[in-house]
Amino acid sequence: MRAVILALLLVSALAGMHCAGGRIPGRTVDVAMGQVRGRVFDEYGASIPDATVLFQPADPRSGLTEFGAVADSRGRFDFEGVRPGTYRVTCRARGYEITVAVEEVKPGVQTEVTLTMRPIK
Repeated sequence: MRAVILALLLVSALAGMHCAGGRIPGRTVDVAMGQVRGRVFDEYGASIPDATVLFQPADPRSGLTEFGAVADSRGRFDFEGVRPGTYRVTCRARGYEITVAVEEVKPGVQTEVTLTMRPIK
């Protein structure tokens, strides 16, 4: 009887960990992903279409992977299912200086990124 009660307590504790987002040994639990939405502008607020936006892990040992895209005709870009972490964001566009920023993507949150580029003089 005592062994049955201990077994029930253990199952209950493990189920509670799973529901609370805890980690159960030997079992993979999904990590909540983040979302990134952004725009690329010039210093006067005009959109920069076709800018290349690259997200790279700020810490190469973090296990995060890089990802990127080309901004649309209104300078917009977005990513879903992004692993949480800190990223170095590099933006390039013809006729503009390279812009670099650091952004933190948090689980279950939409991160807004605004990149302002200066023309090459």
